Amino acid sequence: MDVSAATSALGTALRYDPSLAAEPDRLARALEDLLPGDERTVALLVAAARAGVPELLAGGHAEQARDRLTGYAGLRPDIAGQLLAAWSGDDTAGSADSPGPPAAVALGDGPVLALVTGSGVFTGTAGAWRRVASPPGATSRDVAVAGGHVLWTGPGGVFARRLPTAADDDPSRHRDTGDEPRVVATAGQVRYPLAAVCPDGGTVDVFWTPDRVRIEHAALRDWGGASSLAVPPAPSGERLTALAAAAGSERTVWLAALTEAGTTAYARWDLATGIGGWTPVAPPARLATLTLAGRWLLAYTVAGHLLAYDLDGARQWRSVDHPAGVARFARAPHAIAATRDLLLVAGPSGTWTAPLDSHAEVPRLGPATLQDL
Repeated sequence: MDVSAATSALGTALRYDPSLAAEPDRLARALEDLLPGDERTVALLVAAARAGVPELLAGGHAEQARDRLTGYAGLRPDIAGQLLAAWSGDDTAGSADSPGPPAAVALGDGPVLALVTGSGVFTGTAGAWRRVASPPGATSRDVAVAGGHVLWTGPGGVFARRLPTAADDDPSRHRDTGDEPRVVATAGQVRYPLAAVCPDGGTVDVFWTPDRVRIEHAALRDWGGASSLAVPPAPSGERLTALAAAAGSERTVWLAALTEAGTTAYARWDLATGIGGWTPVAPPARLATLTLAGRWLLAYTVAGHLLAYDLDGARQWRSVDHPAGVARFARAPHAIAATRDLLLVAGPSGTWTAPLDSHAEVPRLGPATLQDL
């Protein structure tokens, strides 16, 4: 099944008449017009509707929806996963003029910017934005970029789509590596936070939470396989507001967490032995949000000041000067993301990027560039 075409047709039909999800016969007629000649895809989408998948996903019962497809409908697990992706509201990737103000942001090498706005999940390079998904309740979702993939949360779990590359024009590429959404983890109403890292250049390690306390791990890779990595729950059992992951070296990954109660902590993942416990750190002021840039933990205080903490060095908080080109914050930004050489910030003065020198004794920011959203 062509998941992108199926998702696009389903989205078009439901935007025209949302009641079609509860009326399989009418849905079938609409999809036949939108997918001419593709009787198999139409039949699968309608079978999911008859099995009650739309209602189950809307209620956050993704596991029950999957069981209904594999049991009641008798479908193979891979087909069930494709149908869950389609019915979860993941639009086929397409260009977009303006995403709008972001609620969450992510940053990947390239650079590739990823945003979650009220209109959905978007990626962009040099100002050209592309919608990759439209999960319900988009502003309560999160996004991550790692290993050439954009990942997002939604009803039914965590999803991923491969970012376009120059090789996409090569017809010899296998269809499964194409621009179709993949189900990374299956759960109910997955919201935030979400983090991802690709330390070996192949497997994307995904950290997500079903309840903002327990932290789960999933591995996104071409050859499949379940994860056996144990991740300590949120520090002190508190509800998470931010979670970040970044490679520190070839054999080390850092995790950082911020909770609603204000607890800030980090954990070190030795790829050979596993993830250690959370180590709390005491910032000089309460933090609003955080991210990682290699070994540096970067965080904004609630008053809008940027701080840096070296996880693999002096382990002291240092102040980072505000970049030229944008006004200073009167209050904290609500979302930040970083690579080793770029910082992405969404806050009161808009959304901007600034070059980041993370190899200096104290991280330095170059002139900021406002993003046209």
